[in-house]
Amino acid sequence: MEQKINIAITTFSNEDSAVACSRNLIQKKLVACAQVSGPIRSFYQWESKILEDQEWRLVLKFSGSNERVVREEVMKSHEYDSPQWIYWDADTNESYGKWVNAEG
Repeated sequence: MEQKINIAITTFSNEDSAVACSRNLIQKKLVACAQVSGPIRSFYQWESKILEDQEWRLVLKFSGSNERVVREEVMKSHEYDSPQWIYWDADTNESYGKWVNAEG
């Protein structure tokens, strides 16, 4: 039987910030899993300029009931003026979904 979980993605300008955010969310039991990867190359438009930066991606997995509080916690610790926050509901296998929903 499938289970529903939430997945969210954001980026940070450096690894230390991404790791600190991950640890904070795990310690507060708001997410079951936080994965930091990078560096990645990001290309984007900001104030009518095309920019390229090195960033660190943070992927979070958590219970659907926690989305608002997880988002607020991430935004409090974020250094960007307009931080990325993309999340969606995902189907997963029963054992993994039960673990995510129990832990975060």
